[in-house]
Amino acid sequence: MKTILILIGKITQLSIVNICEIPENIRNKAKFVLIINSNLQGQIEPKPLSSFDKVIYTPVNSASVYDEQELYANVTLVCKEYSNIHAFVPDEMNVDIAEQVLAKFNIPGWGQSTGKLCRDKVLMKEHMLKHGIRVPKFMPYTFNTDFNSLCDEIGLPFVLKPVDSCGSIGVYIIRNEEEYNQFLQIPDNYENYEVEEYIDGILYHVDSIKYEDQFFATVARYSHPLAQALDGKVVGAIEIPANNPLYEKLIQFNYKVVESFNNDGCYHHELFVTKNGEIIFLEIGWRACGAPNYAIFAQHYGFYQTILSIILNIDGKAPIAPQKDNYRLEFLVPKKLGIYNGIKLPSLCGKAQIEHLIELNTNLEHKPALYSDACAKITITYPTFDHDYDLILSDFNTLCGAQLYG
Repeated sequence: MKTILILIGKITQLSIVNICEIPENIRNKAKFVLIINSNLQGQIEPKPLSSFDKVIYTPVNSASVYDEQELYANVTLVCKEYSNIHAFVPDEMNVDIAEQVLAKFNIPGWGQSTGKLCRDKVLMKEHMLKHGIRVPKFMPYTFNTDFNSLCDEIGLPFVLKPVDSCGSIGVYIIRNEEEYNQFLQIPDNYENYEVEEYIDGILYHVDSIKYEDQFFATVARYSHPLAQALDGKVVGAIEIPANNPLYEKLIQFNYKVVESFNNDGCYHHELFVTKNGEIIFLEIGWRACGAPNYAIFAQHYGFYQTILSIILNIDGKAPIAPQKDNYRLEFLVPKKLGIYNGIKLPSLCGKAQIEHLIELNTNLEHKPALYSDACAKITITYPTFDHDYDLILSDFNTLCGAQLYG
């Protein structure tokens, strides 16, 4: 019997790694152990924890990142009590430190530096170049580098981003010297930055699972590049159907990227398509897609990415049952300075529902720090994906250009 070890840093991750969603006949073939942020003790309803054979709480720092020594001690306890362990870490902020610890116990897949390559944007792009994959021009950044030197090397505009951030945190698009000087005045929350070429194109994401010789993937187009969420742009994505000519090109490009790691797991890959049709790698995470776009993969294959990956590790021949009805689009509306008076929806083809994530009349004094720092979630449902795709596309385009704040 296999042991499935799941490491969770934030409570939101538990909702998309709900092992109760695994069919019982498959779930009974494994034991489940959860290592979870100790700050969440007492905040979780009993039901999500009831299917675990053991739950271990581990200390984290203020950013919900594991303490390495404590994590090592907890994994040691698990390895003494259980065998045939397979580990899953849906949290990008913790995947690097988890890899360092799990590799010491020879847990499958965790000794190949995949997490390190997917967390360090410079190492990531160097790896892709070695495998013949087109990436933006880039280089490590040293603070106070001369503006003209950066323009000569990378061009203008250029992008400055922390080497190991996620969710567009700390990303700056520099269009002129004044904006560069403003960046230099910002209090530094990161030690290492990179500078890279600004790509003018449409941003897509391909979310996939590699398990031995099996490959599962969905292709989707973002509403906007995620950094634009910090300026109030709605965050969402629309699935690209297999009959779209671009679909197969992006699938094949993604397959080459994922195969370069030679490792199983969930991958969230972002890439640009330029106006002349060139496909350019942007980033990849060794994890499942985050909110609000994880529903795309789940509707296509019947399970969220991490859950399907766990299922395959328990039973590699488990049947996959796609969701056929009640297809949904999901969008996050980022916070905006001022009084939050709710969301004003345009006329839409699908059935729309608004979930307020903050109270009405809240005075927002700070801009969002990352794209998921939202004031509302919009969910739009349709009878089916295939037959209603034109309506789905129409609503997607409407929301991308709509003024949503009340």
